[in-house]
Amino acid sequence: EKGLLSLKVCDVACGSGHILLAAARRIGLALARVRTGEDQPNPAAMRLAVRDAIRHCIYGVDKNPLAVELCKVALWLEAHNPGQPLNFLDHKIKCGDAIVGLALRSELERGIPDEAFKTLPEDDKDITKALVKRNKDERKQREVQNLQLQTDFEKTLDNHAKEALKEYEQFLHLPETTPEEIATKEKNYRRFIDGKGYTWQKIMADAQVAQFFIEKNAASKDLLLTDGEYRQMLAGYRGWQTQKTAKATGVAAERRFFHWFLEFPEVFAGGGFDCVLGNPPFLGDKKLRSTFGIEYLEYLKTAYAPAGAIDLVAYFFRRIFSILKPNGFQSLIATNTIAQGSTREGGLEVILQENGTINHAVRSMRWPGLAAVEVALVTIFKGAWLSKATLDQKSVAQITPYLDDAEPLGNPHALHQNQGKSFIGSYVLGMGFIMEPEEAQRLIAQNPDNEDVLFPYLNGEDLNSSPDQSPSRWVINFFDWPIRRYSEEEWKGLDRDRRDDIRTHFRNGKFEAIAPPDYKSPVGLDYFDVFKIVEEKVKPERQRWKKDENGNDIFGTFAVRDPMPERYWHYGEKRPALYRTIELLDRVLVHTRVTKTHSFDFVQKGRVFSDATIVFAYSKFSSFSCLQSVIHEFWAWQYSSTMKGDRRYAPSDCFETFPFPQNLPKPIEAKLEAIGSRYHEHRRQLMLAVQLGLTKTYNQFHNQQLMVGKWQSAGEVEKAAGKDTAYLWKHLEKTPGTIPFGEAVERILQLRHLHVQMDEAVLEAYGWHEDSAKWGKAIALRHDFHEVDYLPENDRTRFTIHPDARKEVLKRLLLLNHEVYAEEVKQGLHEKGRKAKPKAAPEEESGNGDEPREYLPGEQGRLFEIGGRQGRLF
Repeated sequence: EKGLLSLKVCDVACGSGHILLAAARRIGLALARVRTGEDQPNPAAMRLAVRDAIRHCIYGVDKNPLAVELCKVALWLEAHNPGQPLNFLDHKIKCGDAIVGLALRSELERGIPDEAFKTLPEDDKDITKALVKRNKDERKQREVQNLQLQTDFEKTLDNHAKEALKEYEQFLHLPETTPEEIATKEKNYRRFIDGKGYTWQKIMADAQVAQFFIEKNAASKDLLLTDGEYRQMLAGYRGWQTQKTAKATGVAAERRFFHWFLEFPEVFAGGGFDCVLGNPPFLGDKKLRSTFGIEYLEYLKTAYAPAGAIDLVAYFFRRIFSILKPNGFQSLIATNTIAQGSTREGGLEVILQENGTINHAVRSMRWPGLAAVEVALVTIFKGAWLSKATLDQKSVAQITPYLDDAEPLGNPHALHQNQGKSFIGSYVLGMGFIMEPEEAQRLIAQNPDNEDVLFPYLNGEDLNSSPDQSPSRWVINFFDWPIRRYSEEEWKGLDRDRRDDIRTHFRNGKFEAIAPPDYKSPVGLDYFDVFKIVEEKVKPERQRWKKDENGNDIFGTFAVRDPMPERYWHYGEKRPALYRTIELLDRVLVHTRVTKTHSFDFVQKGRVFSDATIVFAYSKFSSFSCLQSVIHEFWAWQYSSTMKGDRRYAPSDCFETFPFPQNLPKPIEAKLEAIGSRYHEHRRQLMLAVQLGLTKTYNQFHNQQLMVGKWQSAGEVEKAAGKDTAYLWKHLEKTPGTIPFGEAVERILQLRHLHVQMDEAVLEAYGWHEDSAKWGKAIALRHDFHEVDYLPENDRTRFTIHPDARKEVLKRLLLLNHEVYAEEVKQGLHEKGRKAKPKAAPEEESGNGDEPREYLPGEQGRLFEIGGRQGRLF
């Protein structure tokens, strides 16, 4: 009984308390069984046991005050016993931001970090510069004079901590069996909160964190606290009740800083929590800034370093691990991105480096509620777990930060040889730029010059859904051109030829045009009708402002980064390096950025690529073979993040790190070229013949029940061969110009056969098709229908290689990545600040190996070629 009641269990984002209730019931049941000696204790014994479990074991925190009160109510109702008052829970269920604040009392010694004075958009640069310099100087001086200051600090802190703990223990052991005792306990708790021991520690903790959140400007510069003054307060050399600490206290109350060692002193006197359960909030890195503010994000990145662009849930994982006692557990529900990309690197990987062990995980499952989200279940032990681990209900030797059981070999490195060859498409940012093809053709017919600024617009849906991957819409593109405005006097000062070339409109007392800056080219530039569309449809949205609570303008959704509000006729991201890189290629490989379908396709240039696409500067079928193969497919799934079960292909994570076959002999390259060409052409002809896009074609490719039969209706097909097969039957029946069902099935089966040949050819290119001294035994791919664990649990069967082959392929790719990277390091290609050009392959002689750069003014105009008509050379 004593052991059970000594457990400390917490939910750091408890909401209304459902998970804490389950924990209290679990502990209460075990406690009642010990007390009664019965497997099924009677209701009275259970109620008393649950009440005691809540009183001694349960803790909760939430940022929402209403949620905190609801949690208390839920626990009160569960723990109520007739004739007894409700438990006093104010010291157990608390309101605060679980990840903003200090975890341990020793963290007070860290002082004020220099990062607290980083210049943010609303700050005065001169003031922040002075503060950073002062803080650095004070920290350096402290390091020289550290011994005495450290001694005095420890003495002061120890005195205040002992005083606070003594007051808290007196309160904690008070009985609560009558209303009067509850009132006395509450009174003593308020006395503890107001006591000097608690107050001093809280002010010091608040002051350390608050410097990140106080604006650095003329109005507040005298309220900021640097390291030297903070240290003197800690050591007792300076008074701590000042305007600066008052400001910090106000910010702390507003932001709800939560200092764990201070709020639950009895827990941390025992080393921390035994178990933390919960479902912490998920929020992507980009949304963190817009939701909580840039200062919030900067604090998190400093407090939880190393942490880059990670999901909010990873910060909770890190904080929870820091408040566990040795041999404690954290068992949490997380978004499945916890094991992906930078969220993995800043979360699980850091925890495992700090002696954490994942001993149980479900890597991906659909949320049982209404939300369309994939989640992961992760349990971490603080220490070395010596028993078997459980992954997706299977016993495994270990679980890695990727939530797999592969041999831990580290992370891949970005390879220099892959730099400058993959790009996310243009972020247009404004539906007003986009139009139907008929409107674009009308504008071109009305003024042929408009062809300079109107282009087909390829997005992810076109790429995956259109049988021929043709763009369904067009888009306006004014590149990086400025608006040129002339007064009538300035206009008259231009020579006649120059004026004839520009042909602007006279408006609002000025001549105005969208034009490249080089006016020597003898071309007419008259895009007024197109520019008018942008002014009417894009400008109002780009310059939209929100109002704060006082009615003042604040940055809106589209007004937070240049060039959105001011240069509204420009794209949010023009991607000049992309179009410069591909200008001499006839075609490029393109892949949809977020999709479950692994499908690369060649697309002619001369169009604007949407940010929903990834463009690769390759035109050879040998490159297509490597990227379309299962070899790259598994690598991309391993090192990408996901969105609702779809893969979010990130070039920096899964292309720049991908080790292509090295030093290919010409016969092997020719083999890859030949099989890639056959595969691509067969797939192209198949999609045209059945009028299906890439996604639906590959749905049939992976359809295990696909077969030919003597059926008379779609109902018979579904009964015998499943819904996917019936879909193909019905689609061919109602779509004019398509081939018969039997022929379609035969062609899909042939595509599988070609895919096997392509995978085997790529395997041979790596030298893994036969035994070797370097790599060991040959890999047997064993293509068939297998379950792949990275997909949602209800949709995992694919025509692919055996899971054992997958593990070995990923292992060897990672080793090859490390090998290539080490060689590049020897060559000095990864030296800090070095900008050497990678060696260009023949098909990349257009210069895609150069470091990305912005265009010179007007230079983008030469990069597009539509229908054989060369774009303007400005």
